[in-house]
Amino acid sequence: MIRVEHLSVSYGKKQVLQDFSLTIRDKELVALIGPNGSGKSSLLKAVARILPYEGKIFLDEVEARDMSRKDYAKRLAVVGQFNDMAFDMTVMDMVLMGRTPYKGLLERDTDKDRAMAGEALAAVGMESYAARSLRALSGGERQRAVLARALVQETDHLLLDEATNHLDIYYQLKLLSMVKDTKLTVVAALHDMNLALAYGDRIVALKEGKLLFDDAPENVTPAMIEALYATPCTLHEVDGRPVAVFKKP
Repeated sequence: MIRVEHLSVSYGKKQVLQDFSLTIRDKELVALIGPNGSGKSSLLKAVARILPYEGKIFLDEVEARDMSRKDYAKRLAVVGQFNDMAFDMTVMDMVLMGRTPYKGLLERDTDKDRAMAGEALAAVGMESYAARSLRALSGGERQRAVLARALVQETDHLLLDEATNHLDIYYQLKLLSMVKDTKLTVVAALHDMNLALAYGDRIVALKEGKLLFDDAPENVTPAMIEALYATPCTLHEVDGRPVAVFKKP
């Protein structure tokens, strides 16, 4: 479970998240949506302890500030939208970095670690890329490798910060299907309304740093979407899930 209470985040004098509270239940995938600048990434970066914040964050009833960075990394993994590396390495070496929270300072990777990394790469369709340089990968390939790194981190909680942005349609669907099948507790910031409706157990909408609505996909209405994006749409049911069709401006 992830719980945030009265969370506020600011960049200097600009407040981007205001007194925000939310609970994500165990094994639930919450789709976080909203216009650019609505506070989605700031919320996830605060939960990941990348940004300073006011308020409280809990993982399974333990407050984030009461955990060491290493213990926190055993509980929560993050896949962001930009994954440029400061230096080059092989795909396998990057995926093995997900095992860092479980190791001492000079401890080497074990056969078990390498087997886990190989399984994670296979799960994201990257097993044949293990020996390749990261710099030789496309943006979408790198994104799948970063997901493999998150999987070998063996956490119960996963944050996806617009992690599908560099992927083609096939791998957007494959990544979200795979994440949903893990039964982890997931918060996924998404730009695509239809991906949110298709994969979210709940849709949480942010606008101007505040909660606009929090509801099941089947309860989302065209009026709610128009209030969020200022764009009219219609909703149609496909395979038991709503699909949004937006009107041209």
